[in-house]
Amino acid sequence: MNRRKADEAVGALAVAAATVVVVIVEVEVVVIVDVVVIVLVVAVVVVLVAVVELEVVVVVAAAATVVAVVVVVEVVVVVVVVVVVVCNNCAQKIN
Repeated sequence: MNRRKADEAVGALAVAAATVVVVIVEVEVVVIVDVVVIVLVVAVVVVLVAVVELEVVVVVAAAATVVAVVVVVEVVVVVVVVVVVVCNNCAQKIN
């Protein structure tokens, strides 16, 4: 294998490794955010049902909507971060 192909292989491995590291960090952040969101949502549901006396169905539906929005935002953030890392590595390789 010539030097150029070896450099390309090392570069590809570096991009893959950086992407894996970013995804692992993002997943850890997502898990922490999910735990915080779930705790807050449960607390708000309990307060709204017990103290404010709203209907359980309405409160649970609203809570489910909030959790769904948080999950969608997390997925978008993970995808954007991975794309930025990969594009950044490609740009460095070109320059």
